Amino acid sequence: MEIAENNVSLPEKNIHYLCMKNENNRGNIIILDTDGPEGWKNIHAFEKMSEWGFDIYYPYFPDEYRSGSSDAGSHFVYDFIKVLSLRSSFLIGDGPGGEIALKFAIGHPEKTGNIVIIGATGLNDLKYQLSRVNKPTMIMWGRRDEKVNPAAGESFHDLIAGSVLKMIDGGHSVQFQKSDIFFSYLKPFFLDH
Repeated sequence: MEIAENNVSLPEKNIHYLCMKNENNRGNIIILDTDGPEGWKNIHAFEKMSEWGFDIYYPYFPDEYRSGSSDAGSHFVYDFIKVLSLRSSFLIGDGPGGEIALKFAIGHPEKTGNIVIIGATGLNDLKYQLSRVNKPTMIMWGRRDEKVNPAAGESFHDLIAGSVLKMIDGGHSVQFQKSDIFFSYLKPFFLDH
């Protein structure tokens, strides 16, 4: 299996995205990371998650969504899923991508499966809405995260009912530093729910 590069026309935008499909598709995983796919490629995330039976998608966020509101990012994800006719999708969001994943889950629960957020931003913007997240949610955080205080991970956990918090010995984007631990938590969370 290889990572395929594709384009899709969304309202007012032509979007580039990566995907890896599994012929035994048990669902979709969409990686929401505004920093680019290189870290995910380096830890072989596409291959590993595809081996679990999932189709993996990585949409490149247009510049205006990288530092914009989670509302705009959520609309972008909705359009992406709609145009590709994807059914309910698991979401992995890193940093601002975590905020976008949560905002999308709040606004479109029918299109959302399990959610994994890693060092997510947006706690202050979302804290009064997080009680509306009703999907299995795993929160991963580096204990030494230098960009987003680990206390924010604990707050997300307190505000999202039934969420699971995994504090990992590492910094920001801990999945790239401790990929074995990351995948050991991720696999059963996606396969057993």
